[in-house]
Amino acid sequence: MISICIMYHEGDKHYLPMCLASLPKSEEVIVVKTEKIKDGSMYVSEVEQKGKIIRAKLFYKELDFARMRNEVMKLAMQEWILFLDADEVLLSHQIKGLMELLHYSHPKTGGYMMNIVSYSPHLQETVTVNHYVRLFRNRGFNYEYSIHEQVAHSIINEGYKIYDTDLIIHHLGYQGSKEEIVSKLKRNLAVLEYSQLHESGNEFIKERYTTYKENMLNLLESLYNGTA
Repeated sequence: MISICIMYHEGDKHYLPMCLASLPKSEEVIVVKTEKIKDGSMYVSEVEQKGKIIRAKLFYKELDFARMRNEVMKLAMQEWILFLDADEVLLSHQIKGLMELLHYSHPKTGGYMMNIVSYSPHLQETVTVNHYVRLFRNRGFNYEYSIHEQVAHSIINEGYKIYDTDLIIHHLGYQGSKEEIVSKLKRNLAVLEYSQLHESGNEFIKERYTTYKENMLNLLESLYNGTA
């Protein structure tokens, strides 16, 4: 019923066993390691399947999370797609609710909003909640925006509906050391620089990225100064 897609890079591989252990054993799981290359186009290679788990590598020159997710989705064979990061987990009762939701879903339901709860003891906001479409039908929808990537517009443009849920994904990636958090923030800043060059014509994205970059720089400063 579901293809659970997980992208991760070398710095997050220690989270992966915890993520995989939280998933239902009955569903297809696609685990893709991302690796940076100096030249060439983005591509997926080294695809191997063992039982319900498919492993592969995605090679990229510039970080563009929307394009990366779109490439990974090509491996999905099930009716529904659920995207997770390696540092995210689902609790057992959430999985049960998710499966029931899909069983009774209307044919024109294209996706569901989920609550991403992040735990960040080193940052000013120790717990934050964001709402994203992470669960959606496998109908060739496409993500957009290189960071804080979104699939909702594609779903709606194809005539499907999106509904809210109370389902929760627990994001644990900011519970590491300050050094790990700084590394993640710097990585995101690099994506922001790339997006400013390639998506600057979109006023919504320009405003969103400008604000996000300012917040990221403030977080970096507080971490370096030991005030967070």
